[in-house]
Amino acid sequence: MGTSIQASWILFLCRLISREPETTEPQEPPVMTLDEWKASQTKTAPEFKVRKPNEGVDTKQWKGTVALQKKKKGDTLSDEEDDDEDEYIYEEPVCHLP
Repeated sequence: MGTSIQASWILFLCRLISREPETTEPQEPPVMTLDEWKASQTKTAPEFKVRKPNEGVDTKQWKGTVALQKKKKGDTLSDEEDDDEDEYIYEEPVCHLP
């Protein structure tokens, strides 16, 4: 058992040593002319599918609808305003004096 582990380590080290060392030299950026650079920078504009309002909508559900009208300033009833004022309850403070 011990010899097989040693043999595998020896094979591993032999393979590691026989490999060519990787070069860590910095790579130079590619050199290109202005025309080549401009040609590489051209992009197509994205195309969007424009949808029109109510396109593909079933209008059957809206057949019985009625437009609501805004109330005018003079249409409010003064009785409703008086009822709001009556809702306040005024309690007297509780004092326990000896």
